Amino acid sequence: MSKAAPAGKSKDGSLESVREFTDETRFDRSRLKEVSDGDTAFELELLEMWKSNIIEKIPLIRSKLELKDLDDAVLYSHEIKGACANVGAEGVREFCRQLEAFANQSKWDEGIKLLPDLKAEFEQTLRVMEKNYGVESF
Repeated sequence: MSKAAPAGKSKDGSLESVREFTDETRFDRSRLKEVSDGDTAFELELLEMWKSNIIEKIPLIRSKLELKDLDDAVLYSHEIKGACANVGAEGVREFCRQLEAFANQSKWDEGIKLLPDLKAEFEQTLRVMEKNYGVESF
C-alpha cells in the first residue's frame, strides 16, 4: 500500500501534512462514473485525456515555477487540480492544490521540490486506475 502526504497550511500559515493517500483513497472511481453517466468507454477516454494533460502540464509547471511566473504557475496547477477533481484523482489533486498555494505565496523552491512527489503520486494513481479498469495503459 503506497502512501503520499502532501503538505498543507496550518492556521499560522506554516506547512503541515494534511492527508495520506492509499491505493483505496487516491482514486475515487465513483466521481468518474458520475461525470461519465456510467459509460465505461467514456470513462477510459476521459482518463486518457487526463493522463495526456498531466504529462504535458507538469514540465510547464516546473518551468513557470523556475521563472517565478505567478500567473501561469497558478493557472497550470489550477487546471490540473480541476481535471483531477473531474476524474476522481484525489491524491494528484491534493498535490496540485499545494502547488497552486506555493505559487500564490511565491514559494517557488518549495513548489519545485514538490514536483517529484506529484510525479510519484501521478504514477501511483495511474497504476490504481489501470488496475480498476483491468487495462495495462490508457
